[in-house]
Amino acid sequence: MRLVNAEYGLSLELDEIRATILVIEEKAMRLKIIEELYHQYLGEEGNFVLSDNNQILKLPKRVDVLLNPFSIDCNNRKVLARLYQAMQDCGNEDFYSEKEKINSEILLLFDNLMLNVPYHITTAMDFELVDLCKLYHVQIEKTGDTLLEQLMDYIRAMSQLCECKVFIMLNFIMYLTDQERKYLYEFALYQKIFLLFIEYIEPMLLADEKGCIIDKDGCIIDIGKDNLQHLPDVKFGENPDEFEV
Repeated sequence: MRLVNAEYGLSLELDEIRATILVIEEKAMRLKIIEELYHQYLGEEGNFVLSDNNQILKLPKRVDVLLNPFSIDCNNRKVLARLYQAMQDCGNEDFYSEKEKINSEILLLFDNLMLNVPYHITTAMDFELVDLCKLYHVQIEKTGDTLLEQLMDYIRAMSQLCECKVFIMLNFIMYLTDQERKYLYEFALYQKIFLLFIEYIEPMLLADEKGCIIDKDGCIIDIGKDNLQHLPDVKFGENPDEFEV
């Protein structure tokens, strides 16, 4: 999986084995990159291109952006819509007779009610399981209290129900211990998803992390290899050659 922005000279090679960390030290640069990425995630136009095996993917459908730990919601509108649809499909295919039995009981109840109210009343003859899910407030159960547990629950829901493959998190590393990061990376590998952290301070890299820094001068520094390589000829906004992490 690759995330590229030619305007910024960025080509981030994302993989399931190691999380990718992008450190942007200069505030104006950081705001510009995050703003463009976020608006493109919302479906607007932008210069970021996501691809897999040279096939261009629709970024809003495959990428999820978390701006802060408080934005984690396993029961957001997108998740619930997919959950309800999955339950309706399952009900129509595997539990059709049970659904019809419930529908008959509901119609019988309305028939009895109509005999006891002084109004002419009509009803629909069937119901959708999606509406029943909404009526009974069907949701994904929250099983964890820690940030790590909440993240794993969220990633599981978004990847399995919404088919998100890339999770971009803004300044999350400061909230996670080294051990929690390792657990998260093991979980991500199991789920076959890709993690990209955007940070403003360079963290101490773990063995299963790689990345690069856009420093205050606009130079790109590789922090994903044993020997750090400073590239003064590669500047933010200048793209003489594609820089790949």
